[in-house]
Amino acid sequence: MAAQFAAENGDRLEGLLFFDAYPPESIDLRDFAGLVGWIHRADEAGKMPGYYERHLARMPSDVRRYPIVGGTHINFGRFIPAERFRSPAPPVLPVEAQMESVASAATDFLEKLSGRN
Repeated sequence: MAAQFAAENGDRLEGLLFFDAYPPESIDLRDFAGLVGWIHRADEAGKMPGYYERHLARMPSDVRRYPIVGGTHINFGRFIPAERFRSPAPPVLPVEAQMESVASAATDFLEKLSGRN
């Protein structure tokens, strides 16, 4: 897992970006010197799911959060034939719009990362 690799090899990395994921409970990234970004689904107020919030305590205080309002986990990519996992109700945020938002957030993070050099 990327979080474990970052925790063990922080001196070799400049950044770590989570895509609607979080580090396992055994990993503490508070002392990670690189830039950390967290692209996550969010409700209308920009709040991440409650079970994600408990992981904030193990993230660096300057973690860059990118809330994707109305996003769903399955729409963070086309990594599996997702249609069989979708609910019959249409997503709050259309798939293409979510992917554009995720790509924009990732681009912003990479620009900030390259600006650190």
